[in-house]
Amino acid sequence: MLRFEKKLRMKVVIIGLVLLLYSCSSDAKKTANATQSAKEEKNKSTKIVKDSLIEDNKETEIIAETNYDFYSKKFIISSKNNRDIENWLKGIVTNDGKGRIFDGDLSYMTKDCHGFITDVIDNNWGYPGSIDENTLNRKWSGKFDMKYTNYGHLFETGNGGWGTKQLTNVKYLGSLNNGDWFQLTIKGGGGENDFSETLIRVVKVIQENQKYYISNFLGISEKVTK
Repeated sequence: MLRFEKKLRMKVVIIGLVLLLYSCSSDAKKTANATQSAKEEKNKSTKIVKDSLIEDNKETEIIAETNYDFYSKKFIISSKNNRDIENWLKGIVTNDGKGRIFDGDLSYMTKDCHGFITDVIDNNWGYPGSIDENTLNRKWSGKFDMKYTNYGHLFETGNGGWGTKQLTNVKYLGSLNNGDWFQLTIKGGGGENDFSETLIRVVKVIQENQKYYISNFLGISEKVTK
């Protein structure tokens, strides 16, 4: 009888130890799983932060605007609504030349862009005392692309005023250097209802104090379509 009781007590002790070991093992697994989950969540959060920083750097990285063929490949395309800017640009093109010289206006251009355009137009007209090409390049080649400066007017071709002018297309190119870039297609000509000439301009639009300004300007092409 005593032997049986001893054996029974031993079995109870063994079973207790097994249950205790199983419980500890289960708790250890739970702890390990919880630790692994916490690590995975931390890694996810770190990746999200890194990805966010990369996206921010894309927007904040300043690229020299002296080579359009290069920096145009860096434009960041988004689905933003640009209707306000497009309508503003239409008004600028339509009113250009009405009661003012064809060299832009500080009411819708930054000081640097206005100075650059004025010098480019003066150089292309070539009247006595106008800025020469070497001086033009020394003055502006560090800020603007001098390749696309073959224009005598902002939104018209040739040396004479157009009788007809229409902005036929505004294409959003993307954002770069804290501004939005647009390609403008303009048709017109010297006579009434004359749309025989087409020009392409690219402009960069920035916003300061709730107002839009053109801060870069490129004369991409001019052609007669008769």
